[in-house]
Amino acid sequence: MEPSTEENVLRGATFEMEDLLGIGQEIFAKMETYGDEVAMVDAETGEETTFADLHKKATSVALALTSKGVTPSDIVTLVEKTSLDAFTIVIGILFTGASVNVLDAGWTAPTVIPSQIPKLKPKVIFCDASVEELVNGVVQGQDMDSAIIIYGGDSNLGHQVFQEFLQDFEDTDAFRPAVIEDLMNTTVAVSCTSGSTGPPKGVMITHAALHQLISPLKGADLRGMTIFTNSGMSWGSGIFILLAGAIGGARRVFTKSPFSEENLLRIMREYKPGLMLLSCYQVSLMNAYLQNKKDLAAPFSDVLILFAVGSKLSSKHVEMMQEYLSNGKFVMSYGLTECMGGTNTITCPEYRPQTVGLVCMNTELKIVDQQTGLNLGPNQQGEMYLRGPTMLGYYNDPEATAQVLDTKTGWLKTGDIGYYDDDGYVYVTDRIKEIAKYKGYYINPSDIELVISQHPDVRSCAVVSVPHDDVCDLMV
Repeated sequence: MEPSTEENVLRGATFEMEDLLGIGQEIFAKMETYGDEVAMVDAETGEETTFADLHKKATSVALALTSKGVTPSDIVTLVEKTSLDAFTIVIGILFTGASVNVLDAGWTAPTVIPSQIPKLKPKVIFCDASVEELVNGVVQGQDMDSAIIIYGGDSNLGHQVFQEFLQDFEDTDAFRPAVIEDLMNTTVAVSCTSGSTGPPKGVMITHAALHQLISPLKGADLRGMTIFTNSGMSWGSGIFILLAGAIGGARRVFTKSPFSEENLLRIMREYKPGLMLLSCYQVSLMNAYLQNKKDLAAPFSDVLILFAVGSKLSSKHVEMMQEYLSNGKFVMSYGLTECMGGTNTITCPEYRPQTVGLVCMNTELKIVDQQTGLNLGPNQQGEMYLRGPTMLGYYNDPEATAQVLDTKTGWLKTGDIGYYDDDGYVYVTDRIKEIAKYKGYYINPSDIELVISQHPDVRSCAVVSVPHDDVCDLMV
């Protein structure tokens, strides 16, 4: 992609991708070098898994998938509950060159699974045992021939379980991952949007996009460092931490428990993570929890980098958390699933209230006047547009793609209002789109209106969002 020649466009630094490998190739090669170093730790049991063991089992997954006829042109879905098996499955899928699709097995499953699986038609579905009946019903109802593999428990419907799936593929020495020639235009994942641009859609993520996602850590030696997040792999943040560990050589600590302030502090005391990623809502929860218990904040002194993602965060919360990070940096970021990045504060030479940082590597940003369509200069608010070499649009949905992405120029309409200052620091101030964000989850007000309007005593109703320091948006 050639840089834009338009005026009033912010451009991030560039890094060359010509010598980079496909993501599966990159992980395969790096993990081989890490050998008996610890790759994964279960925070509940303390059980450790080495890179060598993870590499071998992921390779067995790849061989088993290949025996099922999976090729780089296929999609393989993981319906995820956090576990070592889930991480192993995703890495194995990447080794095959197929596109990985991760769907959450939690509270969004009843709506997301029936809407996404029929669109994607995955060749194989790895399904947590807790949602086997739901997934099986979708596959049978759509008359699909997707193979269903159960992990995290036994099958109640006669499907093959994960260990049986692998049992004939223990000889992994001869396997080599699929070679990816065109990183810019080859899909490595189909990620479900978080809902910020309307109903969830499958975004085609390229190999180049995932290299760009981890570009903030480019050149960093993570061996010997512990990393942690509560985010699942259906979120870009969860994939970011998976890649940071698998490619960077860091020790990944994971938990199967939902987020709580007490559990996070326990994990921090026991494992001393140097890099963490939390949602902005989790940061606000920690600040509230520690406000009158500052003596419990000591583990934050071990954190070197704390990424906060997912929504806006007030200056109050940024400054409170930075105070706890006595030896570390608090990093805010802004981006969409559609582009795997946008801005972050990791390279900012100084703190500025409310900023989401500078434009990321290989990314361009412009602010557009909504009435005239002209690019605006510094300190003028308008709609934010992003452009990078990694945006392909929505899977099998050209109409939805055309609504947000100009495929000729590569500019993506974000639906967010913002501006940049004289030094290129970016600020997000409002939304054009109807979607609100509450405690890290996107909420469509019209969905709430539909439920309320079904009450026999309600003649009409309207739901709107109002900004809130702690939860991002309140619905009223």
